Amino acid sequence: MGDKIKNVLIGTIVFIFLLLFLFHYALNSEKVMAALIKKVVPRYFPDVQISQLKIKRAKFLYPVNLSLGGVSCEFRLNRQAGLLSFDDANFFIKNIFDKQEKNYVFSLDQARLKAQNISVSGFNVFAIAFVDGAQAVTFSAETQIGSLEWDPYLIERIKFNADGDGSIVKIDDFLANLYGGMVAGEGRVHYIRADHPYALALDFQDVDLSELAEVNPGIFSYVRARVNGALEFSGDVQGITALDCNVEAIDGAMMKASLLKQLLDIVSASLGKDLTAMMRTKDNRPVGQALQDLIREDGSVPLTRIKLRSASEGEDKINTFISFESDKFNLNIDSLTIDTRIEGGYKGLLRFLR
Repeated sequence: MGDKIKNVLIGTIVFIFLLLFLFHYALNSEKVMAALIKKVVPRYFPDVQISQLKIKRAKFLYPVNLSLGGVSCEFRLNRQAGLLSFDDANFFIKNIFDKQEKNYVFSLDQARLKAQNISVSGFNVFAIAFVDGAQAVTFSAETQIGSLEWDPYLIERIKFNADGDGSIVKIDDFLANLYGGMVAGEGRVHYIRADHPYALALDFQDVDLSELAEVNPGIFSYVRARVNGALEFSGDVQGITALDCNVEAIDGAMMKASLLKQLLDIVSASLGKDLTAMMRTKDNRPVGQALQDLIREDGSVPLTRIKLRSASEGEDKINTFISFESDKFNLNIDSLTIDTRIEGGYKGLLRFLR
C-alpha cells in the first residue's frame, strides 16, 4: 500500500513538472506567444484586429516576466491598417501575490509605427502601472520619440511624461524640435469616456516659416519669418471643437505682395475707399502701383512687425485678427479682422493644412 502511494506521489510530481515544462516551453515559443497575443489583445482592445504577428525572440520567466524581441505586427484599428515593429519589449509584475497593490512595469525600445498618414520611429517608453485591491488603475510613463511624421509635416526629438489617475491622462513636460525652433506644452485626455475629449496647449519659439514653406508652399510660402506663438485647442475623437492661436514675428518678416494686396483690399472695402490709391510708399510711389510691380515679379514686401490671432467661434467659424507694419510702404494696420467659415467644421482644418 505504501509503495502504491509513493508511486502515485512520484507520478503526480512528474506530471506537474511535465506540465510546468510544457507551460514554460509554450511561453518561450515565438509561435505560441504570437498566437496567444493575437487571442488576448481583441478581448481588451476590441477595436484592434491583428492580421499578422511575427516574433523573433520570446522569453518568459516565472512568475510574470515577459521579454519580446524583433516583433513585427500588422493590424487594423477602426478599419485603418497599420504596422508596428520594435526591437525589444519587457513586461513584469511586482508584488504579484500582494492583494493590496500590484505594480506592472513595461518598457518598449526602438519601436516603429506606420498607420495611414502617420509614421513614428525611435519610440521608447518606460511605464509603471499601479493596481490596488479595488482594481483602480493609475500609471506613470516616460516617453521619447525620435521622429513623428504626419505627412507632410515632421516633428523630431519628442519627450514627454504622462500620468493617469484612472480617468484622465495628463501630459506634461512636452518638448520637441519643430522646423528650426522648439515647441513645449501640456495636455489632458479623458481616456475612459467613449468620445475621449482632450485639451492641448503648446508654446513654440523661433520656428522658421521658410522651412515650413519647403514642406507646404501652398500655405506657408506667403510669409517668411521666424515666429513665436501659442496654440490651444480641444476636441474629441470626432475632431477639433475649439482653438485659439497667437503668432508673432520675432524680427520682422517678408510678405508676398499678392497677399498684402488682398489684405489691403479688405481694409479698403471696410472703409469704403481705396487705400492703395491714396497711400504712397517711402520713395513716394503709389502703394497700388508698387504692389502691382512686385506681384508681376512674385516679389515680397518687408514688414517691421506682424502679429496674428485666430480664435474659433461656434461650430465652423474662425475669427482672425491681423496687425502689421511696413516702413517701406508707410503702412500701419491694426486689428484687421477676417471671418472665415470652415467647410465641414473644424475637422476641415486638418484637410486644409495638408
